[in-house]
Amino acid sequence: MDLSIFTTPEAWISLVTLIFLEIVLGVDNIVFISITSSRLPVEKQHIGRKLGLLGALVSRCIFLCFASYLVHMTKPLFSLDGFWAHGFCVRDFVLLLGGAYLIYKGIDELRDVLALTEEKAEHSEEHKSLRQIGLVQAIATIMVMDVVFSIDSVITAVGLADHLIIMIMAVMIAIVVMMVFIDPISDFINKHTEM
Repeated sequence: MDLSIFTTPEAWISLVTLIFLEIVLGVDNIVFISITSSRLPVEKQHIGRKLGLLGALVSRCIFLCFASYLVHMTKPLFSLDGFWAHGFCVRDFVLLLGGAYLIYKGIDELRDVLALTEEKAEHSEEHKSLRQIGLVQAIATIMVMDVVFSIDSVITAVGLADHLIIMIMAVMIAIVVMMVFIDPISDFINKHTEM
């Protein structure tokens, strides 16, 4: 592992930017973890959140390694000639599909925000009637859903950084920050479900 990349300002800028984006894009993870862990018995909620985040860290790092591997496949598969000549490789397809997904996700999130109506009372009644789950089931659910929710942050990471170590460090620091704040945020969400 070549750590000389950290002698360049670009590496530090990438790291700081990715940490910020991982935290911002991880908000939906925190909300989901809060909802899932609230289905645990009260005495297991704290440990469920922490273990769920640790599992999410492992699954996200594996996902990052896979995505980074795909993005570094730059050998052209085919090329288009003409006015705009370009050789398409796996990296191009990953970034194109990832960009399309991020645009879709952004539009979908905006629609959800604009479509918010008065569901406060209805949501709080549903929240009270959720069935209890076990600790292992909660951790497994958090890990699997983190992969789904982290697609946007992984695509952002592989698009912004050239080095896998920077991506993994950003994810690790962001998850540590989430671990510090998950309990107060979960308590707030559970007390103010309308948020």
